[in-house]
Amino acid sequence: MRNGTARMVRAFVDTSVLFSALYSASDHARDLLVYASTDQLKLVTTEYVLDEADVVLKRQVADKYHQLKTILDAVEFEVSPNPPR
Repeated sequence: MRNGTARMVRAFVDTSVLFSALYSASDHARDLLVYASTDQLKLVTTEYVLDEADVVLKRQVADKYHQLKTILDAVEFEVSPNPPR
């Protein structure tokens, strides 16, 4: 704690975490999304990861794509700038 306020735990999420969360209701990746949806955790990602997840998951797991969109709408992500190339 700093100045009497607790800091929110932050976790970086990449495409593999989103993919894993879609395929297992008991996976730790799903837990991260649940904790974030109840404001117990702050998820951090980049625009690149969100774009990649959109393209890759739409192509590879079209049947689960609507679930991804539901998750992305339900969870507030802290979107950091893409790293320099």
